[in-house]
Amino acid sequence: MSIRETCRPFSRPDDRLAWRSLTLSVAIAALGLAFPAIWPASWLSLLVGSLLFGTAVLRLYSIQHDCGHYSYFTSRPLNDRIGTWLSLFSGIAYSVSKHNHNLHHAHLGDISQRDAHEVFTMARSEYEAAPLVRRLAYRVYRHPLMLFFFGPLWVYFVQYRWPRNTVEVSVRDVIVQNLTMFGFWALIILLLGWWAFFAVLLGSY
Repeated sequence: MSIRETCRPFSRPDDRLAWRSLTLSVAIAALGLAFPAIWPASWLSLLVGSLLFGTAVLRLYSIQHDCGHYSYFTSRPLNDRIGTWLSLFSGIAYSVSKHNHNLHHAHLGDISQRDAHEVFTMARSEYEAAPLVRRLAYRVYRHPLMLFFFGPLWVYFVQYRWPRNTVEVSVRDVIVQNLTMFGFWALIILLLGWWAFFAVLLGSY
């Protein structure tokens, strides 16, 4: 039996398991907001809340990713509806995210298609032929501190407000996504307070 045949039973969507995982993820997110809302002005509650909310965001982002591949639910329209709704947590319009991610898969490892990848990569020959200033800038850009600390801040809070290929895919979706997400944040502040909102920011980061 080939590896494809062995794995095939585990590659089919299961709506029951999908809904259970989605419900659990949303419950974790709600719990993450509850801690700083119930115990505001507490650094411990903020830490616990942000960790819980961050865990939920990772799970929900993964679910949105699978929805974009139409592999989470058996229904394609349901995948699109849930994927769009999860943009509140991922921070990027679903339609644009799906388009860009499919480009990433189509050109994985193809350095001539740099626009299909999130992180800019130079070939060794390009790096060695580049001027000193560009090489230094590239080393700073690829430094772990930049990739894992400043980079996520830039991507989530700035780049995702107008992601690449927005004009080609849907300007309307990106505008609606931004307005809806900002409205979601305002609702959290209004109903749960600023400390719950801080847990959202820290958890999303």
